[in-house]
Amino acid sequence: MYINLTKNRIKKLRNYGFDIPDSHSHISSDFRCEIPASIKNTVIGPKVKLGAYSYAVSGYIMAANIGRYCSFGEDIQIGRQNHPIDWLSTSPHFYLPAEQVQDMPPTIKAQSSSGYYPHGKAPTVMKVTNIGHDVWIGHGAYIKPGITVGTGAIVAAMSVVTKDLPPYAIVGGNPAKLIRYRFSKNIIEKLLVSEWWEYTPKSLRQFQLHNVEDLLEGNKIESLKKNEFKELHLATFKF
Repeated sequence: MYINLTKNRIKKLRNYGFDIPDSHSHISSDFRCEIPASIKNTVIGPKVKLGAYSYAVSGYIMAANIGRYCSFGEDIQIGRQNHPIDWLSTSPHFYLPAEQVQDMPPTIKAQSSSGYYPHGKAPTVMKVTNIGHDVWIGHGAYIKPGITVGTGAIVAAMSVVTKDLPPYAIVGGNPAKLIRYRFSKNIIEKLLVSEWWEYTPKSLRQFQLHNVEDLLEGNKIESLKKNEFKELHLATFKF
């Protein structure tokens, strides 16, 4: 189910802390996000959750759990589901309502599909993609549905990710392969234990963010008070 976005509704969402441009005409009603967050020109399909301080420039996302402080570039593709390969046809016209496939006049639409999953069988099984915190996905990258991308990972532009990625890995290519890790194994373990993404940028800016080793010494992060991030759920949000 989708919610139509009028200018007034978009304005209200912005005031609530959700950055969305005027060009958006609709959004899935089950979309959930922590605020502040931004999807800019990204199309959001069903079953998406976005963490606070994350943003996506453009592209398409569906069936994905995305952590905090993530940065997604232009034309990224996350969670695009498969087509059936053992049916008569791979075309979605055989299992989706016509209006979800393409615009067409009523006379033609009447001859097209009229409901979900005829004969009681789904065309494919939906796979949920899980993306950790502080993940940077470059322009034009494709993330295969059902993949887990570890916290702190970086996906180079135009890469095709077909396998799970460990935390703080830097990968690139088609298919994406490990280039190197952002930090040493010891520092990565400490970063994951610190759960620094539980804090706002304002709380963390008091530290030397360019010196990760120093930051992790002396329980500096642990001395902060964790923040409670507010959540926006469009299905229950009253416009």
